[in-house]
Amino acid sequence: MQERRRFPRAKCFKGARILAPGQPVVACIVRNVGPEGAKIQFSGIVGLPHTFDLCLDNGRRLRNCRVMWRTSNDAGIWFAQQSETQ
Repeated sequence: MQERRRFPRAKCFKGARILAPGQPVVACIVRNVGPEGAKIQFSGIVGLPHTFDLCLDNGRRLRNCRVMWRTSNDAGIWFAQQSETQ
């Protein structure tokens, strides 16, 4: 398969949380990450909204994300913008 990403991604295994207004917080695992996006993995059936914030580093960093593709346990996300919280 041909790689279509502009930037390579680094493999990782980092815990994160999916935050969306009016939805319960969902725990997930970041499986790979790059400057423009990531692959996340979650267990079970999750009502994943089309856009959400991904909470990394225990809340020190939030990324606004858009779902680009999805399977039952994985999703590819694009980082729409980056905002730092202190």
